[in-house]
Amino acid sequence: MEATSEVKPNSVAAFNRSSEADGPIAVITALKLRARPYPDRVFAGILFFPYSSLQEVSAGVSAMAARTADPKIAMHVVNQGPGMGMPDHGARPGVGIMMYDARGEAHARSKEGFQWAFELPGVQVGPMGEMSLRQVNALAETFRDYQGSNIFWLSAPLIAGLDDETLVRAWQWYEECVRLHEGLGAGSSVVFEFMQEV
Repeated sequence: MEATSEVKPNSVAAFNRSSEADGPIAVITALKLRARPYPDRVFAGILFFPYSSLQEVSAGVSAMAARTADPKIAMHVVNQGPGMGMPDHGARPGVGIMMYDARGEAHARSKEGFQWAFELPGVQVGPMGEMSLRQVNALAETFRDYQGSNIFWLSAPLIAGLDDETLVRAWQWYEECVRLHEGLGAGSSVVFEFMQEV
């Protein structure tokens, strides 16, 4: 393709195709870069919960999503199993929360952070502590085992609002899938990524 006009941020440019009959294509670009200071150490880690605590975890995740707008807090909620470097947990896997708090350990353990999760029944603390961003990313290295050995079919809906049963329904869906075909348990994951618009 040959550009007929210069492309600038927030502009529209028309490109000619190889065939004149196809007509021009409009390309709209909008690029905004903003740099902000960020700590080089983050408090992060993994909390594990038994399947029997699913209802409480679901309600806690829903409540946190409703009250939290802090961009320095995030979490992934995943089913326990091969994706987390564990044996297959069958149709009713436990729950893992990979938590991230750039405001530090005291904040993470407070009511503004993840205190609710540390207080849930059956919680077990996995690898956790203050770490670099590289070490934070390494918490999910267990999912690399899937690379090259699975074909991925993903469904990633954006959810505007959670209720107390959102995770319960996700786990029920997982359970139904594994009951239909037991082999799905060894190569399937439910992943809920909690991040704020800000």
